[in-house]
Amino acid sequence: MRSFEDYRELAEKCLEWAREAKVDGDRELFLDMARSFLEAASQRDGQPPVRSPPVANQSR
Repeated sequence: MRSFEDYRELAEKCLEWAREAKVDGDRELFLDMARSFLEAASQRDGQPPVRSPPVANQSR
């Protein structure tokens, strides 16, 4: 079973991938995954999800 720290780390990794994504659909997928991991973390530690800064839309 993962700890809330594990879920927060996974969410941060997903946000990193979202920033690097070149395709909008991929970016949205990573952002959705990050939201899910943050929700899982908040369920584990009883705290509200941590909000990360929004990912800038970086069309390449």
